[in-house]
Amino acid sequence: TKYLVNEEDSLPFVPAFTGLNTIATYIESDFETFDNFKIFYKNLIQNTYKKLGWKELNDANEINLQISTIGVMCSYGLVDCIQYAKSIYQEWIENNKPIPPNFKSTIYSTIIKYGDEKEWFKLLEIAQKTTDNSEKLRMFRGLAATKDYNLIKLLISKVSDPNVIRNQDKLSLMGSIASNSISRKLVYDYLEENWNQLLEEFGSLSFTLPNFVDAATSRLSSNYDLERIRQFMRKNSNLGVATEAFNRALENINSNIRWLNKNVLQIKTWLSQELADQSTETNFRLPKNLIPNSYHFKIQPYIGTNETWDNDKSFTFDGEIAINFTCNISTNKIVFHALDLELHTESFTITSNDDKTGLNIEKRYTEDKVTNFITINMNKPCMQNAQYILNMKYKGLIGSNLYGFYRSSYIDKNGNTFYLATTQFQPTDARRAFPCFDEPAMKANFKLTMKRHQNFTSSLFNTPIVKNQTEGDWIIDEFDWTPKMSTYLVAFVVSNFNLIRNETSTNINIEVLGRPEAIDNGDGHFALNEAKNIIEFFENYFDVEYPLEKSTQVAVPDFSAGAMENWGLVIYRENALLFNEKNDTINDKKRVSSVVSHELAHQWFGNLVTPAWWNDLWLNEGFASWVEYLGMNFTHPEWRDLEYFFVQKLSVMELDSLESSHPVKFEVNDPNEINSLFDEISYDKVFLFI
Repeated sequence: TKYLVNEEDSLPFVPAFTGLNTIATYIESDFETFDNFKIFYKNLIQNTYKKLGWKELNDANEINLQISTIGVMCSYGLVDCIQYAKSIYQEWIENNKPIPPNFKSTIYSTIIKYGDEKEWFKLLEIAQKTTDNSEKLRMFRGLAATKDYNLIKLLISKVSDPNVIRNQDKLSLMGSIASNSISRKLVYDYLEENWNQLLEEFGSLSFTLPNFVDAATSRLSSNYDLERIRQFMRKNSNLGVATEAFNRALENINSNIRWLNKNVLQIKTWLSQELADQSTETNFRLPKNLIPNSYHFKIQPYIGTNETWDNDKSFTFDGEIAINFTCNISTNKIVFHALDLELHTESFTITSNDDKTGLNIEKRYTEDKVTNFITINMNKPCMQNAQYILNMKYKGLIGSNLYGFYRSSYIDKNGNTFYLATTQFQPTDARRAFPCFDEPAMKANFKLTMKRHQNFTSSLFNTPIVKNQTEGDWIIDEFDWTPKMSTYLVAFVVSNFNLIRNETSTNINIEVLGRPEAIDNGDGHFALNEAKNIIEFFENYFDVEYPLEKSTQVAVPDFSAGAMENWGLVIYRENALLFNEKNDTINDKKRVSSVVSHELAHQWFGNLVTPAWWNDLWLNEGFASWVEYLGMNFTHPEWRDLEYFFVQKLSVMELDSLESSHPVKFEVNDPNEINSLFDEISYDKVFLFI
């Protein structure tokens, strides 16, 4: 297969894709082997991907090759492929710009595989409303790409509903769902549990039911699967038109087992050796030549439209940064992260108090769009242990995606729309807001100067404001330095939110902010009291003081997760922080308490003490998930959550029993692999261990 790296004709790729995709289904439950296989596969077709890309083609064979190549690259986590798919999808959602037909299947599945629950339900809503049945089926197949076990269950129920999916299409869609490793057990469960009904509905058709049996069983490969089907056949003497399909299933599973026993070890060994010999493997880890010490960055956001600035500036921001770093290993290259930022090369300068050798940097840079590495060359190597300050100006976007520095909005009771700008940097999106060494181990001190328009009443940062001043229509807020911390914990918000505050017995300022109507209505008071009491409890329980002067909780209308534990500035989805005594339920109240407790636990577990790399995310989330219950039990012992938690979390073991589950700790490299760690295994399974 290796010659395919330089192959330009589409014909040889047809059997290659067929064979490689078949191998993938056999080995995907062996995480290490499958990870190596994905790297090998991407390396094999990377030249083809670069050549064909996403451009419009005319040759039918080239188009099919393009579709297959993009499908593999996006499915296996190539960042450039995923980002391009997201940009096309976003244009469709926001501006109704049609998605090119040849890319629809890949884009739908990519958005769902690497997206969140909100995107899944959005596509489901669109799919259910569309009158084009072919398009509906395409969207439903995209929905099957999710890695969320509960969403797969919901999808199966939707596909089973004749009011949603025509009967003629039900089983073919079920077969598509079975192609997702997390779904196979659920689809086969559906087959057994609904067999008599399926036989009644499709038993007179020659192909429909046998084809579904083939699809539901073709990827099964264990002795357990074999015995389960045998038992089912013994219990059901009337298999009708599917009799031969079940016999084939037994033969196929036996064949799969033999193939695995014969080949997996050889493939594992070969891939390890092959990748060791390749120089093309992408390394997403920064070199350790330079160690950041501090960042002082200045940001001026242009939120919405305003007569003060041109329309083309709307929802952009200007930035300026000074990065202080130590030369750990002498090098003539400065390598750091930046993504979707326009770096102004004429502003590049470097200074040093330690090195008097006249170090200069080039007024240009190279960008690796896969790793997000920016490389700037120096005229000579830096001097080991010397400290330098890299200065630059840049420009960025305040996007509508819920990551990086992004915008949100709300409508008040008078129908007025208010915009705000907020952040979500975990795990790898600080690089979208400022150039940085965006790895958790590379801790540094941070200082922000925010220049906000006077139309916005406040800006927030991890630390308190030390001074502000007015400059024309702008207000400049200067914030205090943070303790040493990881880039993903940096946060800032510019808004017209209202604030309520309290203070702990150790003089820590506790703040809650949100939409003015919600705060004025008293919806923030419960969270304010919870935060105060839980911080006091944790300080006493850990015997470690909360290390900052304040703890600010902010409820934003649009937020991708439940909340984010940014040090000193915790950002929440509204229903995870705001609680209305008159309208909300006891479960809403318990959710606020649990999320506040979880995020405040992170102020110690994860923020004060941080794993060096994302492989150990389980330490962050497992301990915070456990300590969250201690905090809730302190503030509300009457809820008896310490008695109920085991029952509440035990369902994760069902998910963990699937072949598609992953170890608590496993190697991750690129941003998409890192994002995949944020699941129930890292949270709830580790919680049960602890």
